[in-house]
Amino acid sequence: MLPNQWLSQENSVVATDLLQRVGRTYRNVRSCYFEGLLRTEIEGEGFYQRIELPVVVSADKPDRMRVEIKHSLEGYLMVANGDYRWEFVPRLQQFTRVEAGTVRAAGFVSKPSSVLMSLLEDYSRLGQHSPRVRFLGEEDHIVGDRRVDCLLVEYSGPTPLRYVDESDQARILHIDPARNLVLQEDSNTAKGSTPYGWPAEVKHTLAVTKSIINEPLPDDLFAFAGPQGARQVSALGPNSAPSGLEASDFTLHDLNGRSVQLSNLRGKVVILEFWASWCEPCRYEMPVVEGFLQRFKDEGLVVLGVNDEDPPVARRYVEEGGYTFPTLFDKDQKVAGLYGVRAIPALFVIDRQGRIVGRHKGYGPGSEEKILDSLRKAGIE
Repeated sequence: MLPNQWLSQENSVVATDLLQRVGRTYRNVRSCYFEGLLRTEIEGEGFYQRIELPVVVSADKPDRMRVEIKHSLEGYLMVANGDYRWEFVPRLQQFTRVEAGTVRAAGFVSKPSSVLMSLLEDYSRLGQHSPRVRFLGEEDHIVGDRRVDCLLVEYSGPTPLRYVDESDQARILHIDPARNLVLQEDSNTAKGSTPYGWPAEVKHTLAVTKSIINEPLPDDLFAFAGPQGARQVSALGPNSAPSGLEASDFTLHDLNGRSVQLSNLRGKVVILEFWASWCEPCRYEMPVVEGFLQRFKDEGLVVLGVNDEDPPVARRYVEEGGYTFPTLFDKDQKVAGLYGVRAIPALFVIDRQGRIVGRHKGYGPGSEEKILDSLRKAGIE
């Protein structure tokens, strides 16, 4: 348990003192290694998006650093060894190499990676300017194989987690008082918008699952070798599946273990429906898609659901909803990556020649008619 004096002192005094301790700790870090999970949730009318990114941040002063995001869609790696800096995007199979100290050229920069690279500097400034500081109490955290009693501090101020300066919004830090380290940050009620332009609430959470401070780090953390199949480029560039282009071929198994290859469906009109059981807008869109299937299957319409959840979870949802179209198991989100899917529901209409003629994000008023328009472009009347 935590000492009673932590809980009996004046709120703002306790909180300010704690933030100052944390700031000093991060300013004095010589080397560090953090693993964690960066979660972003965006919720608005007819739209819900959740992205969870396993992350690694490591630094060895003065000039070695590693930032890694392990995710099929948002994957990213930056390695600096003092002489060179490399950036690698697995989804694109591209990497760059520049001399250390070179100013980054305009181009591909992922928001999550920018967040991670600025967090250490941000935490080193804690306690210097902290208006409206409040001590909230204590909470247990599991870090690795141990339990940590954390103190919670709320204060107003900009945070890298939001990507923008919203200084009137509160951020909550979960702090290990024994080591003066931030083990979790929550940043809620930031302003955002859905693909329809409607207001949305954005929630960001960064939870640390492993932390090492001021201990020797292995040299291979700060070494880079281009993976097999990757190519060096002068500037990284995004890739997606825009309308009018040929749909990327893939092979996946359905929930009954049967293999399905997209290219074998040439001559049919195909709807690809990316969905999940926890996705509220999917609950509205999937019955509409089932209705289209029943209405147009005699004209050659085929529907393929794509889901990355455990098959028993997806199967139960499909059975309860009475959906007759097959759902394919996209375990590592490789197909989602091929199609640039970052939010669900995401729906693609593919014509009989295998070209994408419509792509639809989210579900809201007018979505049904827009999907129907895409089906007409594909030859469904």
